[in-house]
Amino acid sequence: GGWLSGDDRIVISSNKTGDWELYTVPANGSDLTPLLKQLGTQHPLAVAPDGSILFMSNDPVTGNDIWTLSPDGKALPLVATPYVESAATVSADGRYVAYQSNESGRNEVYAIPFSGKGDRVMVSIDGGTGPVWARDGRELFYRAGDYLMSVDVRSTNPLALGERHKLVDVSGFESMYFHEFHVSADGQRFLFIRAEPDARPTRLDVIVNWFPELA
Repeated sequence: GGWLSGDDRIVISSNKTGDWELYTVPANGSDLTPLLKQLGTQHPLAVAPDGSILFMSNDPVTGNDIWTLSPDGKALPLVATPYVESAATVSADGRYVAYQSNESGRNEVYAIPFSGKGDRVMVSIDGGTGPVWARDGRELFYRAGDYLMSVDVRSTNPLALGERHKLVDVSGFESMYFHEFHVSADGQRFLFIRAEPDARPTRLDVIVNWFPELA
């Protein structure tokens, strides 16, 4: 999800009516307000500077796609293909959206103009997931397997990327579904979900002919 302008309401998804749909909720956690209802499953991913909401919508034909919901309530697809698109995030100036897709046969990070018009840029080169833009717009972070990566952002008019850097080994942290991690406002700290070793299974037992034993 994400904070709407004013930092007083948060965009979330809830299945309170049976389907996962978009709602807003005040920071104090009071009643949910419906935001969008449409066919499929919706989950919010990010809020753009202009108040538009990036969300993932699951379509029975194209699967997971990335849509936008403008402040005037108009919902439109941004990236809708037969492949799985997710983990969208928008640059600080609102010009570009970075997301992950498995269209190459593995997850890679791409970036496209938020307007939907213009060239797509491939961000990762050896696999990548969960992109996050730095607040100052000078870096784009993503996860590549066991490593947290940083890409220098030289320009967003149009997007021009510089060198890629390995920042730190993150193999001890879980790989998440919607977002891999989050970055602090100063770009120096990262929030991950730690994987406790005791919570990871070390073996798998397969029981055959179990029905007689149950009887």
